[in-house]
Amino acid sequence: MPETVLVIGGTGAQGVPVVKALASDGKYAVRVLTRNASSPEAKELAAIPGVSIFEGDSYHEPTLLKAFEGVSYLFANTNGFAIGEKAEVY
Repeated sequence: MPETVLVIGGTGAQGVPVVKALASDGKYAVRVLTRNASSPEAKELAAIPGVSIFEGDSYHEPTLLKAFEGVSYLFANTNGFAIGEKAEVY
C-alpha cells in the first residue's frame, strides 16, 4: 500500500501539476484538500488513479485533523495573503 501525501492547495495553478506528478508513478496515494470538490480542477484530479478529493477548509482545525488521518507527507501551497501575511508585511 503506498504512503499518502496530503496536498493543500492542490486545485490551484501550482498544485495541479504537483498532484499529477505525485500520482504519476503510483508510488503515492494523493489526497487533495479543497474547498470545492465540485470544481473542474477537483473533478479532473479525481479522475486520476490514486488521487482522492477531500472537501474542507484548510483554516478549520477539525477538518485538518480529519484530512491528516493516515498521511505520511504534506505538500502545502496556501495563499498567505488571505490569512493576514499582507498586514504583517505591509
